[in-house]
Amino acid sequence: MVVFPFVAKPMLQKTMGLDEWQYKAVMEQRKKTIPRFIIDSISN
Repeated sequence: MVVFPFVAKPMLQKTMGLDEWQYKAVMEQRKKTIPRFIIDSISN
C-alpha cells in the first residue's frame, strides 16, 4: 500500500493519465490519507 505507487509509477501515470506534476500531487495527498486510514483501522 505504501511502496506500490512508487514501484508502479509509470503504469499509474499511464492508466490514470497523470503528468509528473499531477502524480506528485496525488502522492502528497496519500501522505495524509494513508496515516488516517491506518489510525482509523486500528481504532475501529
